[in-house]
Amino acid sequence: MRKPRTRFLAGAAIAATTAFAAAAATTAFLVTDSASSTTATGTLAVATAKTATTLSITAGTSTITGGQKDTISGTLTAGGGPAAKKVVDLYRYSDRLHRWRLIRIKLTSQSGTVTFHVEPWITREYELVYHGNSTLAAARSGVVTIDVRPGNRSATALSVTAAPASITTAGGTTTISGVLSTATGPLPNRLVFLCRYDATTKTWVKVAVHRTGQQGGVVFVREPSTTATFELVFPGGPRFAGSRSASVTVTVTAPSDGATPAPSGSRATSGGTTADLA
Repeated sequence: MRKPRTRFLAGAAIAATTAFAAAAATTAFLVTDSASSTTATGTLAVATAKTATTLSITAGTSTITGGQKDTISGTLTAGGGPAAKKVVDLYRYSDRLHRWRLIRIKLTSQSGTVTFHVEPWITREYELVYHGNSTLAAARSGVVTIDVRPGNRSATALSVTAAPASITTAGGTTTISGVLSTATGPLPNRLVFLCRYDATTKTWVKVAVHRTGQQGGVVFVREPSTTATFELVFPGGPRFAGSRSASVTVTVTAPSDGATPAPSGSRATSGGTTADLA
């Protein structure tokens, strides 16, 4: 009679041991799983707090002349000490877009400092941002303004040619082209306007616009219905002074058969792109 009881007690002991092991394994899994985001103390899980950071900012010079270079510097600290090898972003405020734009990225030095070189041509606002990581909190600096005074702008020159300069065929076209340049070479990616002289109002009227190519060239194709005089105009900007080309006249004569020339569609093309303003 005692053997069956012994087997029952042994079976109960094995079951209890298995249940305890399973519970221990479950407890260990829960603690291990939460270790990446919490700190386990006994059976309690406590959220890990990030170390506070601060980020300063200063401009090398608060006022410069257009064309001069300046610096934007800052120091990132964490827990009262320098935060080395951390990514800091330089942002510049865009008055046109009404938002901050990322323009540079750098790592802090061993002393937690970072310096950016800038060359603003108009007054600009800057700020530094550290986005933080798993152990350090994010930080944003204050805002510094670099006031830019007008400086000496580089002179520009703008040539112009019309080919052909005389049209005798109804609906014929002429190509008006030019090259924008400075003393150091061609000036690419700049807006140039094609203007036509209005004899009635005695004013120049903008009729098309296009950007110069990599070699400073710009091309407009026109279909004038009557004799017209054109010129090219570069309005200039913070770095480069504006310029005007000489004027060219495209003569339109009646077709030899006496037919009336086709009316102008005021079409202007450059690089295969229509660019009508009038």
